[in-house]
Amino acid sequence: MIKKEPRKPAFVIFWEFHVKSGKRREFETIYGPDGTWAKFFRNGKGYIRTELLRDLKTPRRYLTLDVWTTRQAYLRFKKENLASYQVIDEKCISLTEGEALIGEFQSQSCGDSRPRWSWRACSPVLLRKAELSSADSRWAVPLFRLRL
Repeated sequence: MIKKEPRKPAFVIFWEFHVKSGKRREFETIYGPDGTWAKFFRNGKGYIRTELLRDLKTPRRYLTLDVWTTRQAYLRFKKENLASYQVIDEKCISLTEGEALIGEFQSQSCGDSRPRWSWRACSPVLLRKAELSSADSRWAVPLFRLRL
């Protein structure tokens, strides 16, 4: 019998996006697991993967999950590559009506292969508030246009 190694804890950043009408394909290409952001992050030590999720009830609503080995690895990469990060971010502004940092999560090593998540509170920086539709009012975090 092969003994499974416990999963190591991972750091995950969740973002929510509301994509402009007619921009879904371009958005999916840039934000998907083989898109511009993922290719950029692959240069970083500690980057694991990016996942893109589309809401089935609200098709222009997406979540991205950027998975890193540690929060420190992510912050180091962002600090060392801030100018490039800002260039990509600026090019993507035209694709969305709003975006919000949902939060930062840390998986918990639990002795088996099932990850367990804990909330790491973080507050988004408000620069421009987007209007929430009644369908989105279930989210505690309002939509913002975030810029560094």
